[in-house]
Amino acid sequence: MTVKGTLIIIGSGIAGVAAARSARRTYPHIKITLVSEDPMGFYNRIALGALAVKKRSEVELMTLAPHLLENERIDLRLGNETSAIDTIHKTVHLQTGEQLAYDKLILATGAVPSRPPISGIESDGVHYLWSINDARRIAHQLHKTREMVVIGGGILGVEAALDLADAKKKVTLIEAANGLLEHHLTEDVSNALQQKLSNAGISVHTRELVSQIEHGDNALRVKTSTTVFLADLILVSAGVRPNISLATSAGLATQKGIVVNHRMETSIPDILACGNCVEQPQGGALLWNPAKAQGEIAGANAFHPTRIFVSTTYPIHLKNNTIPLFAMGDPHGIPDDAVCIQEKGAQYQKTLYVCTAGMIRYAVFLGDVSGHHQVEKMMRNQLEVPKNLPAQSSVSQMLQAAMQVADAGYLKKAWVCNVCGYTHEGDVAPGVCPVCNVGRDQFLAA
Repeated sequence: MTVKGTLIIIGSGIAGVAAARSARRTYPHIKITLVSEDPMGFYNRIALGALAVKKRSEVELMTLAPHLLENERIDLRLGNETSAIDTIHKTVHLQTGEQLAYDKLILATGAVPSRPPISGIESDGVHYLWSINDARRIAHQLHKTREMVVIGGGILGVEAALDLADAKKKVTLIEAANGLLEHHLTEDVSNALQQKLSNAGISVHTRELVSQIEHGDNALRVKTSTTVFLADLILVSAGVRPNISLATSAGLATQKGIVVNHRMETSIPDILACGNCVEQPQGGALLWNPAKAQGEIAGANAFHPTRIFVSTTYPIHLKNNTIPLFAMGDPHGIPDDAVCIQEKGAQYQKTLYVCTAGMIRYAVFLGDVSGHHQVEKMMRNQLEVPKNLPAQSSVSQMLQAAMQVADAGYLKKAWVCNVCGYTHEGDVAPGVCPVCNVGRDQFLAA
């Protein structure tokens, strides 16, 4: 049956673009309009740190071929902010006063930076790094900046600190929690990462809660309960939160994010949502791969919901190659009876926790991430660790034996970027790595 109708998608991040392209493949005859307040449309937000320190150009962040979406008959309304959604009359209201009627609507409004309750956080010289405009503002001031403070020791804060240190800036990283990447790393690995950052010239301070930012005579003053840090520029990287303002005002059910079912349908008929704006199943992290997967399912389900999103474990990598890091799983959910398999060298450590059923529950590699794609494959496909291995086997020996006995026929085909570690699932490698922008020739079959 030929499906006709109008689909509007709000948001031009990876979830919104994936939804638009998936809908076009599934419903060749519908009209698709993608609305975004960002005039630049889709670009690689993961590489914004590299843009801010001028290691990459804006052109390099544009990972989609020019005019690709237009060629797929997707009408782009960039630089158009949505002011309201009328769910009764099924219209989207733009700030310009224009009203767009829809049959189906997909919200892919993404996330916005969290703004911690710090006195003076709105001061001049305090920046975030979430959009291309944010990166431009930092890059514009970089030449006159010597000392920088990064507030937040999550993955985005650590990556930003490394990028700034690479740009020969004096960097201080302040984290309120007990350690860096607290939600992704065990305590010993967090401590080891902190030491590596210190070796890279970054001054790291954990258990320090910033209470105030104020202007001094010649610098910004960042106050904690115990110390005052000076900076020419401050970067706040205190996490992100789902952008649900449109959904809330439209009457959709929300918690921390927009509430959706496994078909990405919201509480109001004919409206779906996907990506970082939704309430993530099983507490899933705000990551590129699940956002893309949710977008593809939302697009395919827009008129006839047939596909289901299955939550799975996704890895994290540091995108800055100075310190290789890979982690997958929940370090705080390791079973008490799990066996720890370790391998350590002078500059690296690899750790796996294997439950009694033989599956890897948590993995972390620091300093050397070789073999991480094998771990990903085992964890995603719930493969068991070989039971006949010697008790003192290293991580590398265990992975080599495991992949030899695995039946590759039922595994998802995967490709790993040799530069940044990004993993792509599919029959062929992507033309361009969405994380580091290298070509297909840099992908290895996993």
